[in-house]
Amino acid sequence: MILIICPLFLFADGVKTDKILGKLADKETDAAIEFAAVQLLLMPDSAQIGGVASDKNGNFSIPLKHTGELCLKISYMGYKTIYLPFTHKSSGSGDIVLGKLLMISDAIMLDEALVVAEVPPLQMDGDTLVYNTAAFKVSEGAVLEELVEKLPGAEVDEDGKVNINGKEVKKLYVNGKEFFGGDIKTGLQNLPVDMIEQLKTYDRESDMERMTGIDDGEDEMVLDVRFKKNRSRGWFGNVDLGGGTEERYGGKTMINKFSDVSQYSFIGSANNIANKNFSSGARSNWKINRGIVESQNAGLNVAISKEKYEFDGSVNFRRNEDDTRSNLESERFYSDRTTYTNSSSNSLSRNVNLRSDFRFEYKINDKTTLLVRPNISYTNGKSFQNGNSQSFGNEENTDSINANVSDNNSDSKKKSATISAMLSRKIGDSGRNIAFRVGAGHNESESDRLNDNTTHYYKLYDAYGNDSINHRKRLVTNDNNNNNYSAQVTYSEPIYGIGLLQLSYQFLYKNTEGIKSTFDRITELKIDSLGKSAKYDYYNHDISLTFRLVREKYNLSVGASIQPQRSVLSYEKALRHIDTVRTVINFAPKIDFRYKFSKTSQIRFNYHGKSSQPNMESLLPVVDNSNPLSIKVGNPGLAPSFTHNIRLNLNTYNSKNFSSFIMNASMNIVQNSISNMVEYNDLTGGRTTTPVNVNGNWRGNVTLGYNTSFKDKKFSINVKSSAGFTNNVGFLYDSKEHSTSKNTITETKLGGELAGSFRNSAIEFTVNSGIHYSFEKDEKRPFNNQEPYSYSYGASLTAFLPWNINFSTNLVNQSRRGYSEPLFNRNECIWNAKLSKTFLSGSTILSVEAFDILGQKSNIQRKITSSLRSVGEYNGINSYVMAHLVYRFNAFNGRMMKAGKGRKGGLKMRKSSFSSKKRI
Repeated sequence: MILIICPLFLFADGVKTDKILGKLADKETDAAIEFAAVQLLLMPDSAQIGGVASDKNGNFSIPLKHTGELCLKISYMGYKTIYLPFTHKSSGSGDIVLGKLLMISDAIMLDEALVVAEVPPLQMDGDTLVYNTAAFKVSEGAVLEELVEKLPGAEVDEDGKVNINGKEVKKLYVNGKEFFGGDIKTGLQNLPVDMIEQLKTYDRESDMERMTGIDDGEDEMVLDVRFKKNRSRGWFGNVDLGGGTEERYGGKTMINKFSDVSQYSFIGSANNIANKNFSSGARSNWKINRGIVESQNAGLNVAISKEKYEFDGSVNFRRNEDDTRSNLESERFYSDRTTYTNSSSNSLSRNVNLRSDFRFEYKINDKTTLLVRPNISYTNGKSFQNGNSQSFGNEENTDSINANVSDNNSDSKKKSATISAMLSRKIGDSGRNIAFRVGAGHNESESDRLNDNTTHYYKLYDAYGNDSINHRKRLVTNDNNNNNYSAQVTYSEPIYGIGLLQLSYQFLYKNTEGIKSTFDRITELKIDSLGKSAKYDYYNHDISLTFRLVREKYNLSVGASIQPQRSVLSYEKALRHIDTVRTVINFAPKIDFRYKFSKTSQIRFNYHGKSSQPNMESLLPVVDNSNPLSIKVGNPGLAPSFTHNIRLNLNTYNSKNFSSFIMNASMNIVQNSISNMVEYNDLTGGRTTTPVNVNGNWRGNVTLGYNTSFKDKKFSINVKSSAGFTNNVGFLYDSKEHSTSKNTITETKLGGELAGSFRNSAIEFTVNSGIHYSFEKDEKRPFNNQEPYSYSYGASLTAFLPWNINFSTNLVNQSRRGYSEPLFNRNECIWNAKLSKTFLSGSTILSVEAFDILGQKSNIQRKITSSLRSVGEYNGINSYVMAHLVYRFNAFNGRMMKAGKGRKGGLKMRKSSFSSKKRI
């Protein structure tokens, strides 16, 4: 019925409601004013009967549901408030079109004066965190990564992932638009801090929710970089050339052209320092350099916003060469024994990637919108790896079990293309809408791997009583093709006086075909027993129903989806052919509740459950013995798992003393989690792994953060504490009894950090300390219990000195204790420093950076599971000195401006267009 009736709504809007329409712009610059408060008041008592915020183009539209004497009030910080009284005689009399309304700056007129004001480091507006960059001192020529590492509650790991208050940032935006497809690392390494006014973090809705209001559970946390208003129109950029000791080099450029309606950005870089940027923070940093990475990158990003359409997209080319050398020590636990393995490997990989991401949004009319997203990528990779390992039956490494030497060369290619299109239609003004979305995707990959492997078995003898040696020399090829097609319709129906009822149906079809072939390079014959062919056909229906209640103080969304699935697998291995069909029904409930105590204080609770089916090949009773030391067997009895995700967030902000409090709590519970049951072979030291279901895997985490300012806002403190618990259930194998038993490893983590800062127009001085405890308990093997901990303390200084000299330094002492691995119990005192001088009115910077001056930083990493504990050490150059020459150019509003001005704090002054005096 809905599919028959809904198309009629595209043309039948019901009773027409009058509206008052307008557009807001700055009188001086004619720039659109976004997020201005537009309120509709009923006179004479000034009761508010409607209101909206202007959009990014300055447009606003408010339904006129009342008649009589009305008044439109328009306000925005920094501008004079506009009052427009009018009379609305009757409904249906027609829209009131105001056209462009010019807002005048609410400036205080003074003679020659400079007003210095301290800005709050952090502000809150609902669930949006706003960081003001003027409150953080960074080194001259700094890029976004250095600023983010100074933010309260923010962390950047060695892979470039950003976490803020315990939640991972998924995408990066510039002025509300995707920057290079939202790629976080590209923004961290290239965006200059001196162009940035604010950083905002918030949960951005998916395309579906933004256009229709229907919550599909796909929102994600984003970091939105807001450029300074006077630097959002014109040309700006920089060129950075650097060279240093240890044969280090680095060069990059960024060129931008911004206007009110468009953004163009070009980036290019080449370096062999793993894109490492200088940081002036005082926090403990256990990030490791895994290998020596040489990379080249070039990309173009475009964003155009017109009245009728928006277009943004990027094309990016990247080439990486990674030279990694590692040494690994691991312990593998069984019920009656522990085995020890020492291994080392050398690898060299080269990867070339070309990627494009585009988005086109077209407003057909004020109620109908079309959105199209095409994406294309190509990857070509080559790798060369050799390694050796040896396993022992005792900790003294005297009871040898096996030794392995391997040499692998591989070549791979991957192509992919996807496209999605969505048409959304609002029906009337009551919240009724309908949307259609279709999508298609194709990707194909191929790889060739040459493997030369020799395994020496010390306890398995040949016919002559000697140690057994297995030599394998093979070529393994993999070819995969995947296609997917989807169609979705969503409909939202207002329930008068109660809320919104939302219905969605989606159909998804995927087919996948993979062929693996193995050839013996000695005999040049194909080994049928090690090859396979698998073809999938996957049919998925997703039917969801959601009820949404929107009130001034709170929002509530409750819903569930039912997902009938049918999967067909045709599988061939050697002479064995298997056809199997699986039909299941998944269930996914969800709840989202938000309550606003005030504009700057709110609490949010979110629950989402999801079913996950095991890979169908894992269900087949087929043995994969291509690696005799790691044999895999399928399990037809595998059941689907169900994951419960629970989150609770609380934040509040006090504008009087710039203080904020944030709490984030999360819990993840997995029913029928898929774990691996491992059987151990006494003679070979090999393992046979079978996937099985297990219950009891869950983890929880709570993070608390508080920061405030004192005395003229020059002093501030930041406190962070966290607690986490992980329950990991696995299996231990008893080789004597030839049986397995469950084992539980728990890990409790407690941590706290305290930081204090003093800042004025010339310096920022910060001290930082932290301590983190872990309690690791092994149920079946209590002698493995540990209580390791780490602590750190440090200080940083950023100073703007006379003669345009800028000095930044940080010294952090970090220590680890209580680990059973001696390599991990160590002290590291990390000292970095940077000295720079600006020339030519700030357009040119000459700097010298020194990393790890004391040479104490290590590259070690630890991993622990219910059956394994390992420590790895990697190569990497941590200590070196780099000299940089940076040229920055800015041409805003048709004139060149002095780069680097305004970083000493205070409010920058500019000439008024309507007065010969200065204004703030």
